[in-house]
Amino acid sequence: MLIGSYVLDFFGISLPIVRVGGGLILASVAWRLLGATPSTPDSRASLAEAFTPDHAQRQAFYPLTFPISCGPASIAVAITVGVALHDVQIVISLARMGGALMALAVIGVLLYLAFRYGEHFLRFIGEAGTAVFLRLTAFILLCLGVQIVWDGLRELLLEVMAVPTHLAAVRAIVGG
Repeated sequence: MLIGSYVLDFFGISLPIVRVGGGLILASVAWRLLGATPSTPDSRASLAEAFTPDHAQRQAFYPLTFPISCGPASIAVAITVGVALHDVQIVISLARMGGALMALAVIGVLLYLAFRYGEHFLRFIGEAGTAVFLRLTAFILLCLGVQIVWDGLRELLLEVMAVPTHLAAVRAIVGG
């Protein structure tokens, strides 16, 4: 979020492209969640038997934990937010950055609570409630992904439509 605009500049990637790519990733993850089938006790037991300590150590950081809280879609969103925080007036940029950092702190607390008490919450709402919660969350994520893709595509289309206008203005000035 803090250095995303510099990374984009370094690689020559435009913000609308990041929005399209991040939105597609988010929509893809949400689509898989929408189609996920609940695991049966037999499938959970076979998965637990196949999961060795060596396997657990290899996956301790990625991909078990990384996509949950900081996957490619959330990185794209962080970069997009970070680019929007910059302003020509340094005071406004600092105020926006301070607000974003406070929001990150709140998100951190919410993630902690979700990881800490998620099992209790899911036990409280039961299997049917968990399935409904998963589908509802997946649908909201899918909608967010589509919205992010649309925002990026809209910006790209506006850029494409503005090119002939600029060419016409140049031709009028040059006299050709």
